[in-house]
Amino acid sequence: MADLPKLTVEQYNTISNGGWAETVDWDVVKTEFKKHQEAWKKAWDAYNKKDRPLRILAVHGSGRAYSAECNYNSNSQYLLKEELKVVPELDKEIEIDEVVLNEYNINACYNCVAITSALCGAPCSCHPVDGMQQLYPKFLRADVHLFSTGVNQSMPSSRLKLMFDRMISLDGGVAHGLPEDKMSDEFIAKMMALSANGDVAYDQRLYGRVAGYFIASKDENNPHKTANHEPSDDEGIGQYGYLKAVGFMLKDNLEAYGYFHDPMYYAGAAANPDIDYMYDRETLESNTKAIEDGKEVIRKAIALAKKLKKDLPKYKSDRINRT
Repeated sequence: MADLPKLTVEQYNTISNGGWAETVDWDVVKTEFKKHQEAWKKAWDAYNKKDRPLRILAVHGSGRAYSAECNYNSNSQYLLKEELKVVPELDKEIEIDEVVLNEYNINACYNCVAITSALCGAPCSCHPVDGMQQLYPKFLRADVHLFSTGVNQSMPSSRLKLMFDRMISLDGGVAHGLPEDKMSDEFIAKMMALSANGDVAYDQRLYGRVAGYFIASKDENNPHKTANHEPSDDEGIGQYGYLKAVGFMLKDNLEAYGYFHDPMYYAGAAANPDIDYMYDRETLESNTKAIEDGKEVIRKAIALAKKLKKDLPKYKSDRINRT
């Protein structure tokens, strides 16, 4: 967006809190939003095109991920990049698109659906000029979506969670037109009436996609006690370990958006809790089981995606609200 001005910290914070209309020229917003709409249609048409190569979207969600091939410090990014090397062996025609979330300024979701399900727009009109607008078409085009993340306080990275929240626009968002439409009380009342009457169909635009996860953690089951978190807990992290619990959290989240998963849907690599973080990469590089498991996750995901392309179960949403 070459016409957007460089922003001060104050302007950036204003935009992040919904004040883009006060900071960005309206003509720029209209131009950009039209581009977003066209990009959605182009991506959707590309996805539905027959006799095309399978497409993989690899999203690196770690806060330590980098784009430069020789300069990534993220262990989860390293894990997924190593696994992607198996793709040409399976099918040389498969297209791979890699995304590093550090490069995208994604604003927080306003949870429009808390007012009414029909208010959430497609593409998102709450943040018409933020980085998520560049990612929506990538999700629409690809058949297999692979995500890498570290374990941050027993959960996936905050960047991934922020992105997943904004993906609600793909999960049945209504094509509203320009952002100004949803600003009026009249428009909001109209959307509320539609939702109340069940007159809006919430299509899962990501239905049929396949997902896989690549998770790096400092440890799997830390034997060292904390004040209130015993490793012997019979639920949550204590029962499953960090890698499995985060993997299931991601799986459960995206199945609500219409994703499919092979039973082997994640690969995890745990480091050693008794040594400093600076040695974790060395531990990972020697973890042949994690590397092989990751390659198998990709093999299974590609096989499932190919199967679904030929025989996708019919789905028709009967929801009057959304996730």
